[in-house]
Amino acid sequence: MPSTGSVSQAMRFGDFELDLRSGELRNNGHTTRLPEQLFRLLVLLLERRGEVVTRDELRQSLWAADTFVDFDTGLNTAISKLREVLGDSAEHPKFIETLPRRGYRLVAPSEPEAASETSPTPQRPRLWDRKWIWASVLALVIVGAVVSERTWRGSRQPIVHAPAQIDSIAVLPLENLSGDPAHDYFADSMTDVLITDLAQIQGLRVISRTSVMPYKRVRRRLPEIARELNVEAIVEGTVMRSGSRVRITAQLIHAATDQHLWAKSYERDVADILLLQGELAQAIADAVEIKISPKVRARLRSAPQLNPEAYDAFYKGLVALSQGKAEGVARAIRHFERAVTIQPDFALAHVELARSHYQYAFFGPLPPSDFMPKAEAAARRALKADPEIAEAHATLGNILYRYHWDWTNAEVEFRRAVELSPNDAWARGSYEVFLSASGRFNEAAAQKESVRKLNPKGDNANLDELSRAQSDSDRAIASLRRNVQRSPTTRAYFRLGSALVMNGQFSEGIKALEASEPERNARYLAYLGYAYGAAGNEKRAREILEEVIARSSKQYVSSFAIAQVHMALGEREAAIDRLETAYRDHAFELANVNLTRVFDPLRADPRFQKLVTKIGLTVPNHS
Repeated sequence: MPSTGSVSQAMRFGDFELDLRSGELRNNGHTTRLPEQLFRLLVLLLERRGEVVTRDELRQSLWAADTFVDFDTGLNTAISKLREVLGDSAEHPKFIETLPRRGYRLVAPSEPEAASETSPTPQRPRLWDRKWIWASVLALVIVGAVVSERTWRGSRQPIVHAPAQIDSIAVLPLENLSGDPAHDYFADSMTDVLITDLAQIQGLRVISRTSVMPYKRVRRRLPEIARELNVEAIVEGTVMRSGSRVRITAQLIHAATDQHLWAKSYERDVADILLLQGELAQAIADAVEIKISPKVRARLRSAPQLNPEAYDAFYKGLVALSQGKAEGVARAIRHFERAVTIQPDFALAHVELARSHYQYAFFGPLPPSDFMPKAEAAARRALKADPEIAEAHATLGNILYRYHWDWTNAEVEFRRAVELSPNDAWARGSYEVFLSASGRFNEAAAQKESVRKLNPKGDNANLDELSRAQSDSDRAIASLRRNVQRSPTTRAYFRLGSALVMNGQFSEGIKALEASEPERNARYLAYLGYAYGAAGNEKRAREILEEVIARSSKQYVSSFAIAQVHMALGEREAAIDRLETAYRDHAFELANVNLTRVFDPLRADPRFQKLVTKIGLTVPNHS
């Protein structure tokens, strides 16, 4: 191959074609976008086809001198991933041959596809300049322009202006390049924090974690992903960590045109990881020309240093919390408690500790007095460390109205959370449930629409409101089904089963509820009893009711849930007695009593009306 000439837009080998501009690998009509490192590795092997590329040459070309990573493990992992994409094997290589202790050789015949007459013809770097060839290729992918023979690190990375106004982005799960699968949690959690930082920026719609995580390790064309998430741009990148050092490489892509707009690498000590991610969030916003308010920019630039051990505990807690199971929440609490013990001013860890205690409410078996005060204390400690942390305001809002029935101050907290982080789908979703519980359905609908835009792949179902909005039920249930398929956790099955029962689909709802709790958690069991009663199976409903009541003498069982079983059996007085017990227990479900159709037959009862008034609500007319 000559050392000068026109740049080929694609390179062929076997049945494959590698597009140098888009980074896509095509094979018989199938297109795969290669991660940055695999793309650079394949280009280097293609440039040297038929020749041995030594491991030392690969180290110099693919990893900068100051990269902190186990090179042997990292290279072996990269080669294995590339072989997987190509359908190749080490034992019987069709494309990549291993020369033990020396390096690798591309054995498939290949030739560049001729560039069209109208294609640009920038100069190729000379073959001897192998150390920086990956930089040239990356620059070609980003700008599709002339590639000069200069080192990437020694020059400013060019930025291509967006072809159109970009006001919505999705951050795909960052890829772990450490070579150690145990570091996957680190890359996932880095994705979480980056989304959280970007969510604070007004004028930029940022898709939630729930909707982007299904794309982890999924090889799909970016325009297709962007259409599914309804965004103009995609952020994708990699994370490498070794010891106390971490590097993030990210790129911004205009999805409709598949045009690279911006790319950059950042490297810091783990102690400065929050500052690193704040810089990255600012750079992404600047690349799409979204104005960041001085207050938010100052906040992103002032992130505190962290103790690496505290940060590791924090990340492990996030992973445990995402599992959606009681044991996962319990582990998360232990991790977050360790994080704040090591570093008491770690505001994000206090927030997640508060949310973990609050989420434990959905699993039992402890009474609200055991977890709600702990959740409140953690949320207030977070706000003491950082008064402008949106997640803490939203968590406190939930606690105030669900446990204290303090509706006025709860709304203050929700409004503050949405103001500080307009793209926080969880905060907006919590506010929507609060507004529905308050009877302000028009305002709730506006928040729900915002949540749908931020979390298009989430279930987004307010189960207590489903029975009041029949037109929304089919869409909500379809979303809940997808959630079960993606993550078949206890809570996912419970939410689907509850929605189906509320929608009158008793047989299927009961099946999902049965699947939701193999260990027969008493609270979930009470909801199953209601489902059987509503389906007309009085015998089974009563059996479950008796079992749950027997358990309630030994452990906490939500009296609100038991009251629903009594209603399904037509036992109104017993139901009111249980609701009054729920009031004394501060059962968190009681805040939604006006939304629950089950209790409509009690609306005219003076005892029920007094109960509703005591929790700060008015008795609605559902006649």
